[in-house]
Amino acid sequence: MSMFLLTGQVMHLFDAPGRIDKTSGEVDADKPKVQIMGEIPQRNGQIKYDIISLTCHSPEDFAGLKGKRVSVPLGMFAPSAGNIVYFIPQGCKPSLVGHGGEL
Repeated sequence: MSMFLLTGQVMHLFDAPGRIDKTSGEVDADKPKVQIMGEIPQRNGQIKYDIISLTCHSPEDFAGLKGKRVSVPLGMFAPSAGNIVYFIPQGCKPSLVGHGGEL
């Protein structure tokens, strides 16, 4: 289980095109992504909505969840200063918010 959880509304599923290796010219496989919109509290008490796109190893876990509020474990790493990459750890599944348990 992850230390961090992302909670928000599932907005969209799509396949991001694979990257092209600059040296060999080989193209990686497309990566399935899920977009989740969450609420970010502001200092003035208002809410800002933001969408985050996350690589998901099992897009079928999100099929049928469009428009529903879920909570999903969140992993992150910083490949360079000022750049944070977020992802769903392998084997982690979304849970419906307010319904307890995994789907």
